[in-house]
Amino acid sequence: KSLQKESPSIVSEEPERNEDGLVHVNYSSILDSDGRILQSGLFHLLHTVFRDGAAIVSNTPVIDNHSTKHKTDNLSSDKIESLNEEQLPVAQLAKAMSGGALSH
Repeated sequence: KSLQKESPSIVSEEPERNEDGLVHVNYSSILDSDGRILQSGLFHLLHTVFRDGAAIVSNTPVIDNHSTKHKTDNLSSDKIESLNEEQLPVAQLAKAMSGGALSH
């Protein structure tokens, strides 16, 4: 008999798609309120992007000059310009997806 090492298989259910045909991943399933990466949510996002080419990250926090809030108000450009780019949720998400650093 020859010994064969079994490779682990990832069993994944077909994700639920929105009316737009894309998988929507909740931001808080990827990064918690302290900015820590949640591995299962990050895996789900990356898996979806690699499989489908895109995903929608929903419920992304909105930042004002003093705090982070989960709401749908639009940011004014003056508030965005006053923030360090690494404070923006999109930068935190990009760092999580890239392994910890922004490329540019």
